[in-house]
Amino acid sequence: MKKISTLLFSLSLISVILFTTGCEKMSNEELLLDHIWTYDEMTTSSNNETVLAIVALSNALMAGSTFEFMSDGSYIITTSSSSDTGTWEFIDDDTFLMDTDQMEIVSLTEDEFVIEAEEVDNEYGTYTIRIRLVR
Repeated sequence: MKKISTLLFSLSLISVILFTTGCEKMSNEELLLDHIWTYDEMTTSSNNETVLAIVALSNALMAGSTFEFMSDGSYIITTSSSSDTGTWEFIDDDTFLMDTDQMEIVSLTEDEFVIEAEEVDNEYGTYTIRIRLVR
């Protein structure tokens, strides 16, 4: 009986060690480069009708678009009618740069990438734009 208890304890310990070492957190870059992302939605904190109309139009135009980020710091956005390229980089763990647009990383997991930027406009005021991409 003592041998069985020792064997079960040893197997449990080995399982815990294997499980914890096999579940290392992926870096932001690994998560970003892991697959092609699909545009899900853009939202805004603004109540301004013009800003809301621009966001609605962006959602309509970007529906079904894909974002592919390459390890050389370039990206390709493909829509139903065209494609666009540019550069990207992580400023730090919480800040993402696409071309000259600096955005806060709200969420970056294997299933979603959410970024947010603050816009300051003399006519429309200060508001945020949030973009969500999904796997």
